[in-house]
Amino acid sequence: PIFVVGAVMLKPDWKAVAAGAVPSLPAHDAANYWFMAVSILGASISPYLFMFYSSGAIEDKWDKSYLGVNRAIAWLGMTFGGTISVSVLIVSALVLATNGIVQVDDYHQLPLMLIPIFGFWGFV
Repeated sequence: PIFVVGAVMLKPDWKAVAAGAVPSLPAHDAANYWFMAVSILGASISPYLFMFYSSGAIEDKWDKSYLGVNRAIAWLGMTFGGTISVSVLIVSALVLATNGIVQVDDYHQLPLMLIPIFGFWGFV
């Protein structure tokens, strides 16, 4: 949630964010584009997720009465996760890229992008 707040506080150009979300196929390097597209899709819809969710249904002996609740849980979870992911991308684009940082080598560097937004509290 802190990245969502940070993304809003940075006041991005929401039209530019929306335009950047629309994919375009580059004339050059199309193979790398498709590799990334399939990789992102594969990371989002992974087989272990189906197995994990299905095994939970079997263990808890779900029936059709659980369908509505589980749809709501899945929808809320995917919306929450997607919102946080997009917020991290927005914050990284506005903080890291504008400061010339184009590569993050370690996960420990990621929270550092909150310092320009929240000051000391971004570090904590």
